[in-house]
Amino acid sequence: MLYAVRGLRDYWDIETKGGMDIRPDSTFDWRSDQNRNQSYLLKKRIGGKPNDRVIESVLNALLIQCPRLPTVQP
Repeated sequence: MLYAVRGLRDYWDIETKGGMDIRPDSTFDWRSDQNRNQSYLLKKRIGGKPNDRVIESVLNALLIQCPRLPTVQP
């Protein structure tokens, strides 16, 4: 959902030009292939580690926001 609202920003990298090969047991392998145009997101890395804490803090800040009141049009 964060990607849908905010885009890649400093949270994500994106892998494109490939596709998932799904097995009968619902596991999968990603296959790089210039002729396929599926994509998936990868967490950006900070110091070699995924940026879990950065994403967590952004989501927490968004979750505690009060809803906006609807604007009244004259």
